[in-house]
Amino acid sequence: MANCETGGLDELEQQFRQGDEAAGKLLEEIVNAQTDIVLKAQQDEIASMLYDTGGFQKSLKAGNIVHTATECYREIQPDGRAPHTADYGGGGNKRKGKSQKGNVRYATIGWIYEYGTSSIAARPWLTSANAKAEPEAQEKAQEIWNEKSVGQ
Repeated sequence: MANCETGGLDELEQQFRQGDEAAGKLLEEIVNAQTDIVLKAQQDEIASMLYDTGGFQKSLKAGNIVHTATECYREIQPDGRAPHTADYGGGGNKRKGKSQKGNVRYATIGWIYEYGTSSIAARPWLTSANAKAEPEAQEKAQEIWNEKSVGQ
């Protein structure tokens, strides 16, 4: 009869788990750094492209890290409502935001700035900011990876 020994597999499994945890922490560090860069670029683009946007610029917030089976990311989105009673759409007697005393969501304002309307020209702050931030965000990710990657 042949004898099969499996000694050391528990230790090997533990090493794999530790490597997986280290890679997850490294990925989160990269995502946080890239999010900071993109958020700053979006706020700067709003300030340079749009008029009187203090509230909208400050409304941009980065959410918590989200993990899925294949992704790790943070969403950046406007939060809150503008303190004015503009009517953006709805038509007829139906006013948007009526339950909020007519105040418009900053997300709606951002969409209107980005894509425009029949009476407001588009000012694509989001597209422009993301394109400008991409090289710096990629460089930062590479820098963090080179400094702290597993196995170096």
